[in-house]
Amino acid sequence: MKQLFSKILILLVGVAFVLPTQAQLLKVIVPDKALQAQTAIPWQKALQFDDKGVAVLENPEITERKELLVELEERKEFFNAIVEPGQTLTITIQLKDGKSQVSYTGKYAAECEYMNADMLFYPSTYVPVKPEKPIDFTAAKAQEEADYKALGKMTDIFPVEKQKMLNQKNELTHLKNRMTIRKAEVTAQGGNFRKDPEYQGMLSQVDINDPKYRDEFFLNSYIYNMMSRDIKSEGDVTEETLEYIDCVWKNIPSLENRRSLIGALSFSAFLPEKKIDAQRLWNAVQGLGDEQLNSMFKEVIEEKLLAAKGKKCPDFTFNDMEGKQHHISEFFGKVLYLDCWATWCHPCVWEIPFFEKLYQEYKNDERIQFISFSFDDSIEKWKAKVKKDNPEWAQFILTKSDQQFLKEKMGIAGIPCFIVLNADGTIAEGDALRPSDKNAKAMLESVLGDKKM
Repeated sequence: MKQLFSKILILLVGVAFVLPTQAQLLKVIVPDKALQAQTAIPWQKALQFDDKGVAVLENPEITERKELLVELEERKEFFNAIVEPGQTLTITIQLKDGKSQVSYTGKYAAECEYMNADMLFYPSTYVPVKPEKPIDFTAAKAQEEADYKALGKMTDIFPVEKQKMLNQKNELTHLKNRMTIRKAEVTAQGGNFRKDPEYQGMLSQVDINDPKYRDEFFLNSYIYNMMSRDIKSEGDVTEETLEYIDCVWKNIPSLENRRSLIGALSFSAFLPEKKIDAQRLWNAVQGLGDEQLNSMFKEVIEEKLLAAKGKKCPDFTFNDMEGKQHHISEFFGKVLYLDCWATWCHPCVWEIPFFEKLYQEYKNDERIQFISFSFDDSIEKWKAKVKKDNPEWAQFILTKSDQQFLKEKMGIAGIPCFIVLNADGTIAEGDALRPSDKNAKAMLESVLGDKKM
């Protein structure tokens, strides 16, 4: 009997040690049903909410502390969640006056609240890249100052050394925020930030020889201040980009920083909303005599030069709904606005209504034709999408070999991709504006006005 009691006791003790590790990692409470539908945890199992609006994350593969994000997909909002075996963190998300509010309970509640606040303490919070309405700069400055002070108080939960590190980081971000707000304010008033005493006073605190200021924001602020041109976020950016390269190479002491800043242009200079002379950019990079930078730009430049303006478009092939093969040369004689897309590509699908709107404006214009080319592997999914949308313009699909041909001959590395061809089959815009761009119609009008008809 004593032996049996001992075994039961051992089992109970074992259970006592096992039970905490089986505790729910994360409990997500979202009372609003519409909000539940868009609540997710990236790279984790889909959340299943019960009638009370409660969903639970239990993942045996998480064996130590892990930082996760809870996402509101349609609202494009993220909230931090720190989980740990044996601990349950509860996060409640509610809507109040159209704004999402989050609260926590659990061991890491205060740390999650700090991480959320820190994630929003950033220049674009106060000066959005594309603001929906005019910015109230007085309110932006007041809000930024309040956020800075609140964040400083929240660091008290951390050990002294980490607290010191976070406070220094927040101080630098505070400077970035204030510089961004003031620069935008001066620009909005029609002034020149390079001559503004308040902005220049803040910039004078930046010592590019001090490692703590050697991040992209401060280095670029230093460079922009000595340039004669402003950096545009859209349109032709060739001249200011070349000036930027020259200023960086001559004025940034660290070779590593020079490479980092200039190397970033291999991506940022070719964003869809921008236009740049790829050959002039390549000449400028090669002129620096730096092999590492050459290798960073070589592939992307070669791709862009394949579709350079004025070159003859290669006579690529594609299939119609019945499987019949066609050549692009069959459609020469009109300006062609080509849409490269796929059903699985969300940005591509998002562009369709804009493409259709432009089509409706030009459908009776004999000078131009709109054509869509699918990069789908599944013909069935492509046909189903076309049947559902029933677009009025021509629809074709590319085989794997057709896709590879376009990549090799025209440098199409990804989709969505839009191309405009002149009526004579030469390339007018190898990396054309997306139809959602406000300048897309002007681009087409410019090509239609060209004499290559």
